[in-house]
Amino acid sequence: MNVVVFQVCTVCLLFFLTLLELVEMLLKQRRMDGGKAALWLVRARRIGAAKKNFRTSLLTFGGRAQEAELGEDRYLAGNRMTDDLYLDVSGKRVRLYINVQSDRLFLTVIQGAVHIEYHTYEADQGKRIEIPDRTKVIVSDLELEFIRKKVA
Repeated sequence: MNVVVFQVCTVCLLFFLTLLELVEMLLKQRRMDGGKAALWLVRARRIGAAKKNFRTSLLTFGGRAQEAELGEDRYLAGNRMTDDLYLDVSGKRVRLYINVQSDRLFLTVIQGAVHIEYHTYEADQGKRIEIPDRTKVIVSDLELEFIRKKVA
């Protein structure tokens, strides 16, 4: 009898934790959507084969945004669920630090590598890369395009 009670408690706890994570994801999305005026737009486009597994099926269940508006702030982008901008890339861990200022955008590669035009930038926390308008950054099998929005 104790085993059955333990199993029921475990299932209820897992269900509660799943609901808690979903609420946190929705609140995080609202925080990113509202607030500061959007200065940049980031569009993502897959250029490699799409991976299909249980986790990506869960992520696409509610519809996955292919673009995000960035206000004047600092963002962590990577293929971890705890990052501000989730990049669905396969392979090695990738982590980018995006610093959005009122007049320009800087990118720092913390982990992994990115390709911008004909250059490859490896992880270097001391190097800031200035990203001009309409720049395409390739991260593994994902292409990110940074577009400057017209601000009045």
